[in-house]
This record gives sequence, C-alpha cells and structure tokens, in this order.
Amino acid sequence: MVADINAFHKTLQLKIKQYQIQFKKSPSTHSIAKMVSNQLYSRRFFPYYSFNLVAGIDEEGKGVCFGYDAIGSYDAVTYGIQGSGNQLGVPILDN
Repeated sequence: MVADINAFHKTLQLKIKQYQIQFKKSPSTHSIAKMVSNQLYSRRFFPYYSFNLVAGIDEEGKGVCFGYDAIGSYDAVTYGIQGSGNQLGVPILDN
C-alpha cells in the first residue's frame, strides 16, 4: 500500500537523520536493518502493509541483503525479492 510505504519511508528517514546528528556519522547497513526491524515491530498490531528489503555494503566491503516479514523479523539473505512479482523473479535469481 503506497500510503504505508510513504509513511514508513518518512519515519526511517527521520530516524536516520537523528542517528547522524547524535553520532556524527552515517549508520551502517546493519544499524539500518535493526532500525527497520524495530520500527516494524513497534507496529506489529497494526502493521505496515509493505514488503521490505534492506541492501547495502557491510563493514568488510561485501554486499549484504536483509529480508523482513510483516512484524519485523529479519534475516541476512544472499539475495532478496519482495512484492507481487516475486514468483516471477525468484527463478531468475536462482539461476
């Protein structure tokens, strides 16, 4: 749902700016992944209707991707795909 996605995105942008002000540096990918998890979990009784992935570069310079469920549980995955077209995209990525 576009309204949930926009609200969630604005909230995350605000939290990232607060992090930058407080710690005088940009958050790592792992920090953002935890931030997303906490925000999703805080709305577990009325969750955001969105499919979330966080992808970036970790501290070692390697690519990392995190996939989420609706209430904030996440796991590091090799690659991720979310949304309505995931049945079409998974076979392509598997190859």
